Amino acid sequence: MEWTDHAEQLFLDGERERDRVELDSAVVVVTTHRVLVFTPERDGTDFRTVDRPNVRNVTVETDSNWRSARWALTAGVLGGGLLAAGLLVDAAGVVATLSGERAGPASGAVDGLLAAVESLLTAFEFTLLGTGFVVLLVGLLFALQYARSRSRRLILWIADDENLDLSVSDGDLERGVVPALTGAIGPEATSMDGSTDGDDRTAEPDGTLDPANSRSQEDGG
Repeated sequence: MEWTDHAEQLFLDGERERDRVELDSAVVVVTTHRVLVFTPERDGTDFRTVDRPNVRNVTVETDSNWRSARWALTAGVLGGGLLAAGLLVDAAGVVATLSGERAGPASGAVDGLLAAVESLLTAFEFTLLGTGFVVLLVGLLFALQYARSRSRRLILWIADDENLDLSVSDGDLERGVVPALTGAIGPEATSMDGSTDGDDRTAEPDGTLDPANSRSQEDGG
């Protein structure tokens, strides 16, 4: 049984539905008195309610794994430095310089030593290049992890209680769920005769719970 289809069974006497906002991960029903939030697909409680005046604001926050971002930056700098060092090492050039500075006829022992130095420098050069490439690859993996960790959350800020934290998708935001909720949760506009108008509500662009001006009264007798 889906309670979202039978929310009216939870209404108090005299309570009626003002608006309903369906997210990919939750359904929010705003009544004349309360905000009813149904989250059947996530861990924990499937239902929570809060009085409308206790909802201070509705905002969208972005979460990111900053640890992955720091590791990606560190690995990128270190890997780039290793690659640069590996490219700067010129084993053949170093050996040629040493051979040119040597005076007198060459001996077999000296030639063997220079060959050994060239081999060591060449191995060191490839080690720097290989290590730098691996470290850069690790940094790329951390960067991908950081990009995947970025998520948006719709937060209903509750006075003196735990905030309501809901996952929200780009599609939800494109449908204007934030203005819809801020307009529905905010107080109803009051006309000149003191009556309330619960159907004409707009939200400020910054998401604050400010009601719109009331509709013009219809011409009557």
